[in-house]
Amino acid sequence: MKAESETGVRSVQLALQVLEAVAFAGEPLGVTQIAERVGATKSSVHRHLLTFVENGYLVQDSASSLYAPGPM
Repeated sequence: MKAESETGVRSVQLALQVLEAVAFAGEPLGVTQIAERVGATKSSVHRHLLTFVENGYLVQDSASSLYAPGPM
């Protein structure tokens, strides 16, 4: 099996890692926590989070700015 960086589409891999990090965390997470868990920059993670929120896969608490699984 090839190393992760040699296979697939990196942006899709990161998107899945971000989604799974939030989905399986058991509690809402912030951008920094998610970025640390997936080993990516906060700016890259933030762009993925915005897309997931726009499409209903994640929700963001307006008071705490933390992310949690959405209705999708």
